[in-house]
Amino acid sequence: MIVTGTTTMGILEVAPISSGDVVLVMSAAGGIGRLLVQPGWDKPVEERFGPVTVVYDGVGGDRGRAAFGLLDTGGRHIVYGSASRQDFTPDPGALAAREVTSTYALAPLKSWPGGCASSRPGP
Repeated sequence: MIVTGTTTMGILEVAPISSGDVVLVMSAAGGIGRLLVQPGWDKPVEERFGPVTVVYDGVGGDRGRAAFGLLDTGGRHIVYGSASRQDFTPDPGALAAREVTSTYALAPLKSWPGGCASSRPGP
């Protein structure tokens, strides 16, 4: 859990959130997801909380694509894994049109002391 905690803090440093953000964490089953959320939503995210401003995507694939679609103009798509084993990289045109950024959060962590194991290059 020490490495998971450090990685989670690094992700939050790469993509800090504020009290005004509506955050969608794609996977709360693993260590990072558990530290990012408290599960138990019973309504669709937008209905309950409003437009999504940040997506923490540890799933990728079709679910990552669907979550990306929920992002409001100016939102942030933060990728930290691909549990579905399917890649999802947003189209640069879609990013520009919606003024959304997409960041592979683990890339900067590779330079931290001790590094960060990853086999996926950033988007």
